[in-house]
Amino acid sequence: MNESFDRSQWYECTRCSFRSEPGDPTTMCPRCGKRMHNVARAQE
Repeated sequence: MNESFDRSQWYECTRCSFRSEPGDPTTMCPRCGKRMHNVARAQE
């Protein structure tokens, strides 16, 4: 499928493993409040 927005990056929480939606710039975890880190999409 071809999307019109970048789905190659998202953020993941190191504490609870919550993942944001691809393209979402949120960097604070809505579940536990810990700072999330950027994850690059490794697989196609």
